[in-house]
Amino acid sequence: MFALVTSASVLGALACAKSPPPAPAADAKAGREPDCMTLPAVRLYLEDVRKAVIAKWEVPEGSAGHRSMLRLVLDGNGRILNSSIVGAPRDPANVAALRALDAAAPFGPVPEAASCLDHGNITVTFVAPEAPQVAPAPRR
Repeated sequence: MFALVTSASVLGALACAKSPPPAPAADAKAGREPDCMTLPAVRLYLEDVRKAVIAKWEVPEGSAGHRSMLRLVLDGNGRILNSSIVGAPRDPANVAALRALDAAAPFGPVPEAASCLDHGNITVTFVAPEAPQVAPAPRR
């Protein structure tokens, strides 16, 4: 299983893995298939998913920075066929993340270059954003 696991990665706070384990990492000279999660089109598509979910996520008070791991299966049109919480299913932040995932879907068609996502099990970790900073009111 391959995972993008740091918030410093291209996907920011999104970590993902597809099961069953994909082929070994790309080796063009050997003619091997690239790992699904390393494909630029996959990274871009999942970044769009991340943004859509974060925009819908009503993070419970005190949960900023919480990591919620979700498992999902998408079809080629970006619809969720199945989704679940990995870990603590009753944790309020996890429940809110699952609701946000469902509210944000569908995510739009999976690009041909990211077709390896179609009907694959994808595990995604979302990190709850900090509370938005409110700008101080201008002085009069």
